[in-house]
Amino acid sequence: MSSSRIQDWSKNQLLVYLSTKIQNKFELGQVEIDLFHGGVISNLIIYDHHHDTLLYAAKVNVNFKKDLSSLFKNELSISDVILDQGVFKIISYQGEEYNSLN
Repeated sequence: MSSSRIQDWSKNQLLVYLSTKIQNKFELGQVEIDLFHGGVISNLIIYDHHHDTLLYAAKVNVNFKKDLSSLFKNELSISDVILDQGVFKIISYQGEEYNSLN
């Protein structure tokens, strides 16, 4: 299996996973996965329920505690997540009980 096919498969798996966890719209740029160490996501944007930016990061580094082969056992351990050029915006909208994070 070629490296680009692995990257495409990894990005698709990440999109499926995030779409089950995040109810709001989101966008991803490029996804690069190292099966043994972690991965890098470029240009991650998560929108709030008013379609304003909730989270933006030019680059997200994810480091695994265990290698990605643990996914075959439905396990994934992440040791840390590092945002580069990140913006996290919590807004309280007038007339709404909860803020943009809820």
